[in-house]
Amino acid sequence: MDLLENIFLGLTVTIPATLLLLMITNFKRIKRNKKYRNNLLMLILASLIINGSIFGGIKMYNDKKIIDNREEKRTDNIDKDKNNEIKEFEDKPKANTTSKGFTIENKNGVTYIDGHLVVNKTYPLPEDYIPSDTHKPTTSSNCLECIINEGYDAYTKMKQDASGEGMTLWIASGYRSYSYQNGLYTGYVKRSGKEAADTYSARPGHSEHQSGYAFDLNSINDSFANTKEGKWINQNCYRYGFIIRYPKGKEDETGYKYEPWHLRYVGVDLATKLYNAGDWLTMEDYFGITSQYRE
Repeated sequence: MDLLENIFLGLTVTIPATLLLLMITNFKRIKRNKKYRNNLLMLILASLIINGSIFGGIKMYNDKKIIDNREEKRTDNIDKDKNNEIKEFEDKPKANTTSKGFTIENKNGVTYIDGHLVVNKTYPLPEDYIPSDTHKPTTSSNCLECIINEGYDAYTKMKQDASGEGMTLWIASGYRSYSYQNGLYTGYVKRSGKEAADTYSARPGHSEHQSGYAFDLNSINDSFANTKEGKWINQNCYRYGFIIRYPKGKEDETGYKYEPWHLRYVGVDLATKLYNAGDWLTMEDYFGITSQYRE
């Protein structure tokens, strides 16, 4: 109860009480003088009406303020709860599905579809992403053997089997950091222009080489497809869990030209499905996703 409310409450009580006391102490005069008596009664009534009305108005105003403050606090608490719920939702790995019903999850900025890490023109990697659990620690920005252990073990087995058939395989380009890819892409843009560069080089953050799941074999040239190693890789790499990531004639799906030398490790199960009896499917087609830059 504020000061004004207290004052008018006091006036509402004390003035009529004082006048009544005056009437009692002057009872004889009140009895004899009707006009005097009526004036005192009118003063008492006027005091009750005026001071009571003011007191009631102030009280209503103060009560409304209290209610409004309580409502504001309640609204603030609701908003805080909503914000907390939103934050909790945003902090959780986000999940939805592709056009073909595969689950998409985003974990710390990395996209996984049906449990497989995906990186292309639509789904980038964070600038600070560095693969872990690699054959060699990713301590440099360009590392041939900084491939995830499972993939590197599969490559070693594939290399041994190819060697047994008189062929030689080697990794020509392995892990590349975001900054290293940025340097490569910038150089290609200066040489060929952005539109042309985008057909054969990934922008930084959009390169599979940053993931640690991909590498280039032997000669990074279209002629690799016609070598005995290239032909053998095309027909057999799926047995070891690898895919031709950018198959011939699938440029509209992957966003890149045919690269017979670029292998991506996905595991034998998915690789067998994408091999498709020799008619390679892309990850984009199989999962039902796009590969397009936003700008």
